[in-house]
Amino acid sequence: MENRLEVTKKHESTKMLKRIGIIELGFVNAYLVAGKEGFVLIDAGLPQQYEKINNELKAAGCEPGKLRLIVMTRGDWDHAGNASGLREEYNTRLAVHSGDVNRDCFG
Repeated sequence: MENRLEVTKKHESTKMLKRIGIIELGFVNAYLVAGKEGFVLIDAGLPQQYEKINNELKAAGCEPGKLRLIVMTRGDWDHAGNASGLREEYNTRLAVHSGDVNRDCFG
């Protein structure tokens, strides 16, 4: 993750903590948001990218127990392929649209 937790200025009067890291996974990306109480992962990538996304999470300091939520923007395999495995390994919750709840990729 290249852009980790840097302090930036959005406007002259407003400082913004940049707490969003991009996890590049080819033609899709995942995003890791760092907060005071832990991390939130947005999307989980393709099934064959489990090792890459898992390594990126750990490199950012997101160990099991620190990932508070996985948010799925869509239930398609390229966004949700690792959701079930990451949910288990990190013992976390998964947020997904009610229309995608019964899709195979959520286990």
